Amino acid sequence: MSAAAPAAANAHDQTLPPGWVRTTLGEVSLINPGVDVSHLPATALVSFIPMAAVGAGTGRIDTANIRPLSEMKKGFTAFREGDVLFAKITPCMENGKFAVAHSLESGIGFGSTEFHVLRPEQGVNPYFILYYLLQRSFRQAARSAMGGSAGQLRVPASFLASAEFPLPPAEEQRRIVAAIEGYLTRLDAVVETLRQDRIKLRNARAALLRDAVEGRLTERWRATHPVSEDGEALLKRILAERRARWEAEQLEKMRARGQVPQDERWKQAYREPAGPDTSTLPALPPGWCWATVEQLIARSEYGTSIKCDYGAGGEPIVRIPNIIRGILDLKDLKYSLEPINLSTEEALQPGDVLLCRTNGSINLLGKSAVVRTDLKQKYGFASYLLRFRFLEKNIFPSWFHLFVSSEHGRSFIKDKAISSAGQHNISLSIIHSMPLPLPPLEEQRQIVAEVERRLSIIQQAEEAIERSLKRAEHLRQSILKRAFSGQLVPQDPSDEPASQLLERIRAERARREQQTQTTRNQRGARSPSRSQAQPIQSGQPTVSSERPAPIDPQQLARPSLWTAESNADSNAHQSEA
Repeated sequence: MSAAAPAAANAHDQTLPPGWVRTTLGEVSLINPGVDVSHLPATALVSFIPMAAVGAGTGRIDTANIRPLSEMKKGFTAFREGDVLFAKITPCMENGKFAVAHSLESGIGFGSTEFHVLRPEQGVNPYFILYYLLQRSFRQAARSAMGGSAGQLRVPASFLASAEFPLPPAEEQRRIVAAIEGYLTRLDAVVETLRQDRIKLRNARAALLRDAVEGRLTERWRATHPVSEDGEALLKRILAERRARWEAEQLEKMRARGQVPQDERWKQAYREPAGPDTSTLPALPPGWCWATVEQLIARSEYGTSIKCDYGAGGEPIVRIPNIIRGILDLKDLKYSLEPINLSTEEALQPGDVLLCRTNGSINLLGKSAVVRTDLKQKYGFASYLLRFRFLEKNIFPSWFHLFVSSEHGRSFIKDKAISSAGQHNISLSIIHSMPLPLPPLEEQRQIVAEVERRLSIIQQAEEAIERSLKRAEHLRQSILKRAFSGQLVPQDPSDEPASQLLERIRAERARREQQTQTTRNQRGARSPSRSQAQPIQSGQPTVSSERPAPIDPQQLARPSLWTAESNADSNAHQSEA
């Protein structure tokens, strides 16, 4: 199809507002163009933009990182002021790591090789392109066009070149960008407030758990509620019950073998669990004492390694995804591929605590849940979980869950974890040795009840914030959808139609191509033979033969959305993945 044909077709396109034209990104921008750095000395300072310097879904970019040009010659993507950066690799693309390169040192930037670069033609607003790319619908289309291996999927440049693009008149582009800015500035302020509130709630949750396991939460309660059994007496009773259970089990085994003990020497085989080394532990409130997990449990073990899947015929198997906010969510269950034949003792029971012993994220290591209700059938649990059954089942499992969820329990697990092949692991024996504060049972009940009451309030507030953030994102996408359908600002009949702008872009591109070809022909006539020519080094930024045409300063004006951006906000976005 000739260059005039698309314009003629768009003249009758009733789906576009008056004055707009339907084209492609490849027609209105250069995809991965060259950058002319020949006029800069090797010591010149340029901007360095790693992937972490580009915000996810915000269009923000941190340009504070400056490096000498000599360090940027190989292994980086080159771009210049006003170019649009597009993260092509998963998950950065899906997260919307796109930005307009602005405020670049020497007008030049280098960044991750995982960026595609779009250079808008004269009369095409780079921020208009940026907002178009930030639409969820565009990212979904780009996701479906990705190629490569799992974890290394990338959007090909050919997708960008052929992607449909609605082009308004140049003046309307400016008005649309200004309107988007106005709406998103107010929306971003609301979103930032919600995110700060979410951080405050997260900190409040951590402070509540810390105060609970350190005894500060019940400091006044202790002053007016004397207890009949303090922590030391409770531990002594639990240890006696532990030994008595062991002796009963041994006697039962001997009877099953037809043996009758002749004396008490068989009791010497009992191994007393080791207590904690309290010399390095902090002081506890009155009536509390230190114990180890091993001193308090009736049994503990690893889960089954038998494979499981949805719809299999064996027993239901609890996995890490079933552990949510300290309880078991049994909606997403897999079943063992072969029968496990669990006994009543082996199956999960109310009061059992499951703890994640291996995970790729250190923050999920030690994640725990308490079995709080009777299960209607026998449930097993997967091998990357540990199960603890405590001698005191009434309230102590919830107390243990609070402790391992607190900063003290988290610190112990992180410090003792062993990492290998990208996985973090904690062993059963290490958890056995974990020091645990032991309050009186009455105080444990008071602490657990008060913590659960306050956590329910925090959780409700967190859920409300998440709903508000989802509504804000939906509103953001609605604004962008209206913008690119011509409904955000009115059309001005006096604007030059986009069809004329597109014709100028095509004419200018044809002129540049002709000039480039003429230059190549002239150089070829007077250059040495191909075998004598010096090759371009691999990884060196492409250098165009002509200076880039000057860009309209108005086109590159930085939107007010970012003019008030604080240094702290920029530093925060620099740490984003």
